[in-house]
This record gives sequence, structure tokens and C-alpha cells, in this order.
Amino acid sequence: MAVNGEKNYIVHMSIIGFIALLISPALFPSLRLTFFAPFLVYMCYKAPKVSALWAAVICGIVVDIFAAHTAFGVHALNYTITTWFLYKKRNLFAKESILMLPIMTAVFSLCSTTLQAFLLNVFGEGLAITLHLILADFFVMSIYDGIYAFALFVPMLAYLRRKPSSKTPFVRRPQ
Repeated sequence: MAVNGEKNYIVHMSIIGFIALLISPALFPSLRLTFFAPFLVYMCYKAPKVSALWAAVICGIVVDIFAAHTAFGVHALNYTITTWFLYKKRNLFAKESILMLPIMTAVFSLCSTTLQAFLLNVFGEGLAITLHLILADFFVMSIYDGIYAFALFVPMLAYLRRKPSSKTPFVRRPQ
């Protein structure tokens, strides 16, 4: 799967996504980000398919627990289908590119929001598709999700990928 540093990064990403899910409604009530999108995108690149899909189910259930609508399981189904779709398309971007995470997070958000609108209509939550909804939720929020991934997760990813300096150690030992 991943080396030890990347496993720690995966755990940190999931914790940050969960904390953002809990704190965001109090700080930014009108901001509806897909908080686990960067984590699920990273799982698509670093984990086996089954692990990525299980992570999507678990993240979806967590979001469903805190969701305002009555159709329980919609987010779990949405995240699982979106992760399955993106897992197949993960080779479109170089996985070593530092910009892969925000770009693919925006793509994940766009796919997830589109699927969510469809699923909510199927499960009787009726969603009126308007031009404002298409522009705001589909495109603008997808860009915000990409900015969220860039601001919170790319610095940690860059730190993880840094090469340690072999010139001088941090601590000099007495000789």
C-alpha cells in the first residue's frame, strides 16, 4: 500500500477532513465543501481499489450521520460511486504532481455534486435544478474544494515528499 510516512499522511488527511466537517458549519454555515474529497482522491492514488472504496463508504456514512436530509446512505453511495469512477480515471494526471490533489479534488467534487443531485431526486428529496444551482454548487463549490485541498493538504504533502538533507544532521553528536 504505502510507506509509513504516507500511512501517517492518510490518517492525518482523514482526521483533518473529519474536524473540518465538524467545525465548518459553525464557522462558515453557507460553505458546503466536500471535506473528505482530498482524502478519497489520495486513497485512489495510494491505496488498493478495495481499500479506497471502503474508505469512501466510511466517509459517506460519517457525512450521512451529520447530513440534514432524511435519506440515510446517499452520501455513502455517492462517495463510493464517485471513488470507483475516479479510481478508473486516476492515470489522467501524474500522481507525483503536487497539483494533482487539488485538481482531482475539484473533479471529484464536480462528479460527486452531479451524482448527489441525481441521487437526491431518485430518493425523493426533490432538488430543483436551476442555473444558480448549476453555477454555484457544481462549478464554484468544486473550485472551492480544490482551493481547500491546496490550502490544507498540499503543504503537508510537500513536507512529506521533501528529501532530507544529507549534508548536516539536525543534532551533532559529541565525538
